[in-house]
Parts: sequence; structure tokens; C-alpha cells
Amino acid sequence: MAELLFNESNEDEDRGPSEVFNESNKNVMKEGESEEVKRHRFQRAKQAQAALMLSMILKEPGCASICLSQLCLRVLGAVANSGEVALRIAEKALSIAGDGMWDPDSVNLETEPSISPEQLARAANPTNPGLSHPESLKFTSKRVGQLCQRSGYLQKGNALIYLKRCEEGREVSE
Repeated sequence: MAELLFNESNEDEDRGPSEVFNESNKNVMKEGESEEVKRHRFQRAKQAQAALMLSMILKEPGCASICLSQLCLRVLGAVANSGEVALRIAEKALSIAGDGMWDPDSVNLETEPSISPEQLARAANPTNPGLSHPESLKFTSKRVGQLCQRSGYLQKGNALIYLKRCEEGREVSE
């Protein structure tokens, strides 16, 4: 799973820390990108999606949260006009990392090749405690939830910047 998310080759154009607030949007899909770059970024987004699927099968919420954060980052880089999708993904990562309950069915939707509006509109059924929930803290370190929240907030900030909500993006990322 870690290899799917973090293995980077020397030719990788988006090398560098993924845990950085990216106000410049250097990794966002732009007009005129070469087909090779588009293919590479799309493949990286699919790898994050596969890692998410694996983490959901293994029922590992910490891994799922990190996978969602990486998927958020990679969707911004791979798909034009993807700000709302990336924001939705970042919110799911934060719900897993938070102190409330989260909906595993909603997270599993992000592993699908395409998601219909009807699927997105379904009522949430939060049944699993977040990583910072008191029940989860009996079994995992508080630090796990904090790290996942940090990653989720940074990617939410990147998505907000992409949506031209710069001030809100900066606030979320701080």
C-alpha cells in the first residue's frame, strides 16, 4: 500500500513533499499538458484509489484517511475542474481522522471508477468511530488521528485554493 502511495521514480514530475500547502498549484492539470504527463498523473490517481480500496478491505481507517488525502492531491493533478471532487475527498479523510463517526460506505464510493449523483445524494450512515474518537483512542495512539487530520486539512486547503477560495484555503491549512 505504501508503495502505491509513496513510491516515486526519478522521472516523476510531481516529486516532492505531498504534505505541503500548495498555493501555487504547480501539480494541477493545466491546458497544454503533454499526453504523457496526463497519463502519468491519471495513473498515480488510480494507484491512490487502489490503495484506498485495499485499506478499506483491510479495515484500516488510518490508512484509508491517508489514501484519501493522497487521492485528493492526485485528483487535482490528474483531472481538470476537479476542485469539488477533491474537496469531497478531503472531507471524507477528515471525517475518518476526526472525533466523530464516519460512513465507510461513503468512503468506499471513492474506489468506484465513476460515482453517480444518486450515490452521492444518499443519506450518510456514520457507523465507524473516527481515529480521534474516544472509542478509537482505547486502541490507537492519539498521534495517528492528529497526523491524518494534518494531511486532510492540507489537502482540503489545496482543494479550496484550486476553487479560488484562497483565504479559506489558507485558514484551513494553518
